[in-house]
Amino acid sequence: MTQMLLTFFLLISSCSSTGVKNNNEHALEPAKVLIVYLSRTNNTKAVAEMIHKKVGGTLVALELEKPYPENYQAIVKQVAEENESGYLPPLKTRIDSMQNYDVIFVGFPTWGMQLPPPMKSFLNQYDLSGKTVIPFNTNAGYGIGSSFQTVKELCPNSTILEGFSAKGGVERDGIYFVMEGEKEKEIETKVRQWIQKIKITAGSHTASAQKKEMMIRISEIEIDSAYLEDYKAILKEEAAASVKLEPGVIAIFPMYQKENPSQIRILEMYADKSAYEQHLKTPHFQKYKTTTLKMVKSLKLVDMEAIDAATMRLMFQKLNK
Repeated sequence: MTQMLLTFFLLISSCSSTGVKNNNEHALEPAKVLIVYLSRTNNTKAVAEMIHKKVGGTLVALELEKPYPENYQAIVKQVAEENESGYLPPLKTRIDSMQNYDVIFVGFPTWGMQLPPPMKSFLNQYDLSGKTVIPFNTNAGYGIGSSFQTVKELCPNSTILEGFSAKGGVERDGIYFVMEGEKEKEIETKVRQWIQKIKITAGSHTASAQKKEMMIRISEIEIDSAYLEDYKAILKEEAAASVKLEPGVIAIFPMYQKENPSQIRILEMYADKSAYEQHLKTPHFQKYKTTTLKMVKSLKLVDMEAIDAATMRLMFQKLNK
């Protein structure tokens, strides 16, 4: 119990680009970074998580009010019709306080050599004027098509930085998630090199804080109800192992909403950013990640900052009584 903490908790406008710029260094505060991604086979999601690992910020998956069909041929047909008609599918995902973000990473697969309609919906729904927009992409080997150009066109008043693209799965051929093993290491290296190339860095104050101060995060996860009990068992095992075996893990405190048990919330507390990065490499976390991949419908990672860190030790002491 000593490691667990009890509390913590469509205006249609254009949004983008003065062109690709990467001559100036962009110092980031994680609280002002938003990473939004659309992912069908979890490859774009994996890249989004790699970016999040490097720059921090808020990680949000785009979801539709009416999800696309599971059948590959059916979704290809529907997306082609939407592209032809210009239809923008309504989003279930809502971004609160967009004005608080300065840097927006937007991630998506290439569909029909174009920007997927849900990402078009996002870029039309939110005004990203004056913000820095950074696209990233996974595809089946045919490249980005017109997707990056469309991002620029939909964001005429934003600064667009050079995007990132990597080959993912080939759903047409039955090849789905590929971001594991050597492929994962390869893409992680390329993501790191890309971030360095576009000169995205943590601000000096933020960087020192990440090294010296505790890292706090709330994970907001929606689980497929068919897998809920299995997921909870795996999560419980992973949380216990992390707190027991890792000195830098202060707390991993899983919870679920009483009225909607498929909505999971996890309070995560680490001694510092380095402890978090080491946690991601542990066997128990890797096991959790790979075994729950198909169970997770959506994931949002929200970086937090303690209002009164000085009293935190007293909170833990009360748990011993």
